[in-house]
Amino acid sequence: MQRLYNLINTHEDWLMNRVLHHARLHNYTKYTSTLAEAWRASIQGLSEPLMRVIKESNEPPELSPDDNFITDPIASFGITEAQRHRSRGVTLSMFIGLMKYYKQSYIDLVTQAGFSKIYEENCRLFIERFFDRVEIGFTVEWSALSENKKIKELQTSNRTMTNEKNKYLTIFESTPNPVIFLSKDNVIDNMNHAAAALFYGIETPGSTYYAVGVTQVALPWKIDEVTAFISGNQMEYAFERALETNKGARHFQVKLKRMLDVSQKFSGISLILNDITESKQLEDRLSTMSITDELTGLYNRRGFITLSQQQMAVSRRTKKGMILFFVDLDGLKWINDNLGHEEGDKALIEAASALKDTFRASDIIARLGGDEFATLAIDITEKDSEIFTVRLQSLIGTRNKQKNRSCRLSISVGASYYDPENPRSLDELLLNADQLMYNQKQKKKGMLPQEFSLSNNNPLPSI
Repeated sequence: MQRLYNLINTHEDWLMNRVLHHARLHNYTKYTSTLAEAWRASIQGLSEPLMRVIKESNEPPELSPDDNFITDPIASFGITEAQRHRSRGVTLSMFIGLMKYYKQSYIDLVTQAGFSKIYEENCRLFIERFFDRVEIGFTVEWSALSENKKIKELQTSNRTMTNEKNKYLTIFESTPNPVIFLSKDNVIDNMNHAAAALFYGIETPGSTYYAVGVTQVALPWKIDEVTAFISGNQMEYAFERALETNKGARHFQVKLKRMLDVSQKFSGISLILNDITESKQLEDRLSTMSITDELTGLYNRRGFITLSQQQMAVSRRTKKGMILFFVDLDGLKWINDNLGHEEGDKALIEAASALKDTFRASDIIARLGGDEFATLAIDITEKDSEIFTVRLQSLIGTRNKQKNRSCRLSISVGASYYDPENPRSLDELLLNADQLMYNQKQKKKGMLPQEFSLSNNNPLPSI
C-alpha cells in the first residue's frame, strides 16, 4: 500500500480543499471554523493515523464483533474527537454527517489518482474501514456519557468560550489604533473604542458592541479606495489619506484586508488606521525647508530649479510661453559694510516682498543666493515682460518714498522669454537673463555712492 501512503502524504492541500468543497456544498460550514489552518489541522489529524495503519498493514482494518474499540488505535482517535467536538456543542449527527464527507474526500483522491481498478478498490476499502472504526469509536464514547454529564460538559465549554470571547473583545477594545469592520455592503459592522472615540466621540469602551450605536451605518467619509477594494478581489491594500475626526483633520495610513474566512460565513473587510499626522507634518516641514530660503520665505535655488524644470515640461505640452526674470539687489555689499548686516537682511526681505507683490501666486519666485533673485512667470507672452518690469520698479519706488528709511532700494532686472515652440534649457534662460541684468547694472554703476554717513542734512543715497 506504499502508493496509497505516498498519495495521501503528498496531497494535504488537495484534501483540505476537497473537504471544504463538500462542507460548503452541504452547508456544514455554517457551524465550522472560518480559518483555513483549522481545516488543514483536521486533515493532518486524520491522515496521520491513516498513514500509520497503511504502513503497518497491507490489508484493510476489517471489523469484528470481538474487537475492543476502547483500545483500538484507530477507534481511540474517534474517541478523542468525540470528546473534543461534544464539548463544542457539536451533535452526534452533525459530526457523523461531516465525517462522511471527510471520507468522501479521501475516496475522491484515490479515484482521481489513476490507479488500476483492482488497486483502487483495495484502497477504497482500506479508507472505508478506517473511517468505520473512527465512527464506531466516536459513537462508543458519545453513548457512554450520561445526559447530566453532557450538560455539565457543555456548561463548562460555554463558560470557557465566553471567557475567550471576553478576552478577545478586551484586546480589540484596547487596541490603540482605530479598527473598523465593514460588511460587503460597505456598512460598519463593528469598531473598537479608538475608532468610536476618534470619529464619533463615544468615550465608553464597548458601547458599539453591547448597544445600538453607530454600527450598521456608512463610514463618516467617502473613500473611493475602500469602495474599489470591496468590489475588487485584492486581499490587502494600503494607502494614505487625510480624514476628518473629532480632533480635526488628521492624516492616516489606511490598511484594508479581507476577512480570512474559508467557510464563507462572514464577508467584509477590516480597516485599520495608523495616525501619521505628526510624521507627515515633520516630513512637510523638512521638505519645505529643503526648497525654501529661510530669510525671505521664497524658494531657494534648489526649489527654483526643481519647480521651473517641471513647469517647462508643462509649457512644452500646453504650448504656453514663460518669462524668466533675473533680479539683482543693487548695493547690498555697501549696505552690509556701512549700515550693518541687519539692514542688509531688511533690504533683501523688502526686495522679496516687492517681487511677491509684483508677480502672481502661480509664478515661481526665488532667492537664488546673496543679492540674486529669479522669477519664472508662466502662461504669458514675450511682450508682457515690460509690464512686470514696470510694475516691479514702481513698487520699489513706492517703498523708497516711505519715511524713516535708512537707504533707498534699487534693483537691476533682466528678462528672457521661453518659447515652447523653440525650447531652451533652464541654464540658457538664466544665463541670458543674467547677462541682460548685468548690462543694466553696469549703466548704474557710476551713480552708486561709495560711502554714506547718517546726518539730518544728508539725503538718502540711491543704492
